[in-house]
Amino acid sequence: MIVAERKPLNELYSRAQKHDKVLLLGCSTCVTVCMAGGEKEVGILASQITLAAREKGDHISLVEHTITRQCDREFFDEATVRKVEAVDAIISLGCGVGVQFAPSYFRKYPFIPGSIQSFTELLWSKAFGPKDVRDAVTACWMHSGACVPLHGVPRAC
Repeated sequence: MIVAERKPLNELYSRAQKHDKVLLLGCSTCVTVCMAGGEKEVGILASQITLAAREKGDHISLVEHTITRQCDREFFDEATVRKVEAVDAIISLGCGVGVQFAPSYFRKYPFIPGSIQSFTELLWSKAFGPKDVRDAVTACWMHSGACVPLHGVPRAC
């Protein structure tokens, strides 16, 4: 089970404005159900960033894309690869598993975690293998500095 919410706009905007072209990468599975990172939420975030950039006089080119699952390599098709290769950075609205798994597939691109989630340990175990769960949580903390235990369950990015 995934419980997630999108990070605040000001936090995502401050990270996005450092790049010329940003991919907003959504996930059609778990984070869609909790209304934190599906296709609709990608569109909403794109509109919010565009309006904020216009208001501040910044130029940020955005690409919107949502895949079935960010935690499974088979869903990173050629269209997704092309979109990733055409940008400077990716804001992932996937869960903590997706935001860790996707960068392992696209190593040279900066990934910005776009959501705060909890209850992902079981999925981490499936995506990375049981012995790598602690490493994934540690890597998440290293990326965002925000992982904290929530009722004894790692809270991702």
